[in-house]
Amino acid sequence: MRKIIKVLVGVSLFATIFTPNIKIENTTNSSLIEYASDNFNKGKVDIKRLENVSNDTSYAVGSTMYVQMGENETSKFLRFATPIKGNPDKVEYIRKYDKDGTTDQKSKDVSILYLGIQSGETTYYYDEKGLTDAKPETIEYYWACYTIEFRGEKIINDYLTKDFTLELKVNDNKVELSRTSCLYANQSLISLKNDDDFNVFVDKSKKYDFAGKTISLDYERSVDVTEVLYPDSSLRFNGTFDGKGNKLKLNLEKANTVALFGYVGNEGTVKNLTTTGTVKATDTSVNSDVAGIASINYGTIDTCTNEAKIDVQGKGYGGGIVSQNTGGAKIINCTNNGDIGKYNETGLTEGGYMLGGIAGRSNQDSLIENCKNYGEIKGGAGAGATGGVGGIVGVIAGATIKGCLNGKEDTAIELVSSKGNLGGIVGSIQANSSTIENCTNYMKISAEAGYVGGIIGCSLKWTSIAITGCENRGSVESNARYLGGIIGNAYCKVGSTKKDDILITNCINFKNVICKNETLDSFYLGGIAGSIANTTISSSCVEEHVEMTYGKTTKLITEFSMRYSGSTKPLAYIIAGKATTQAKGDNVIDNKSGICDANGTFLRTSGKGN
Repeated sequence: MRKIIKVLVGVSLFATIFTPNIKIENTTNSSLIEYASDNFNKGKVDIKRLENVSNDTSYAVGSTMYVQMGENETSKFLRFATPIKGNPDKVEYIRKYDKDGTTDQKSKDVSILYLGIQSGETTYYYDEKGLTDAKPETIEYYWACYTIEFRGEKIINDYLTKDFTLELKVNDNKVELSRTSCLYANQSLISLKNDDDFNVFVDKSKKYDFAGKTISLDYERSVDVTEVLYPDSSLRFNGTFDGKGNKLKLNLEKANTVALFGYVGNEGTVKNLTTTGTVKATDTSVNSDVAGIASINYGTIDTCTNEAKIDVQGKGYGGGIVSQNTGGAKIINCTNNGDIGKYNETGLTEGGYMLGGIAGRSNQDSLIENCKNYGEIKGGAGAGATGGVGGIVGVIAGATIKGCLNGKEDTAIELVSSKGNLGGIVGSIQANSSTIENCTNYMKISAEAGYVGGIIGCSLKWTSIAITGCENRGSVESNARYLGGIIGNAYCKVGSTKKDDILITNCINFKNVICKNETLDSFYLGGIAGSIANTTISSSCVEEHVEMTYGKTTKLITEFSMRYSGSTKPLAYIIAGKATTQAKGDNVIDNKSGICDANGTFLRTSGKGN
């Protein structure tokens, strides 16, 4: 004989109008969490409707399932709740998942149905229209709940990091409710502790952007990464990927957009990660994007290191950390140790269009700060203003580069380009409002053509360019005609009337400037700049032991009596080899620019005869 069950609601009692087979309780008087839950309400609680849920209601099961996430001081909880209509004799949850290549399952009978499910101070009910916080006058749906307790990713007596199928069995009729995973059930922190966890993340990256979530790499992965995450711009990573100081070995080869992450969104962050291995783009017909961490970065890359080889074919863009840094993106505290260029049977050769140790290109309002490059770069950047190869970034277009270092003292590694626009920090500036601040180059700069400088190859036809507090400590050598200890060619926008469209301040060149070509009919060498136009040079100097070579002639910087000249004949001078005027503008070299000692202390404005 069935008994009538009385249910406590607030402080009143009422009797159900039918005799249930399964005990029914009110949420306010019975915890839905089946494990130690005294402290549950001190943690976080949320309700989220799961996707891909069966709409089959033939078994009197509600058309959706909800998941509630909670935590206390020691554990986290996942509670799945499904509304059931009527008076079932038996309710059972069945969880199926892959285990060591075979399908395993666990089942649990539901002994209690609930009138409502509680989240914080709110109790939710279910009616024909769906979830509601208004208690229906007549309750027809009751909640069948299933709870999992876990610590980190460890489920009690089990690991559950793979996808699993959850079924609800009502009176021996099965309804497949959802395919989900503990990793993505409203967790803010997702721990990857083994290869299975990592593979689940790779799979889920094809659907979720992980906004607001942190993916924590909590193990040293020994298996190569062979698939690019977020390879298409339609879905970008917007979470936080924390490598925790661990390494990922990359073995990536595809036509285009090749890196660990294809696209990092403007809310995305990748940090504390080292990449090794090889990254290669195979399509030579397009401007491919190749890098260690991200192909296209709109977000933040922080404290990452690349040790992978970056193989750039054709007119590709390539960087140790990212290929393109854009849309207000940031790269901070990152290091590249990997070689960048085109690889063939002889090793690293010259290739690529925009190459940099940190980034191939950094666009408007983006930032690269406190980054270092120690890798070898061999580029084949185009001449003119189109391409660029730099120790830190190949091309900047309205970006800021601060506190960066290329190479180290006494390094034997050279920065090489076959076609020019080569700089120890930046190859080429290609937009207004670009800044290079407090950067140092140690590598030898060697180019066959274009514009070549110890810090910057060139800035052509742009305004509001600031180069401040930079030092060049690597020799600058080229067969080209424009060479400078700091910048090869500083050329303002045509029609400008400003004297400081390009401002070079507190910069020092400590190394030789060498034009190797003995047949040029004109060349422009300067201890600071090869050529300037509408440029102001302030408090910048050349170390007194620096030599300048043109053809077969080599002289100490102190043997030159002039700081710059407007002549069109072959020129080599202390500050600028050539100074021309654009429209109504002018050039200014102040009286704190000239010769300095080995400590960078200013000595005098000029050399011989002054």
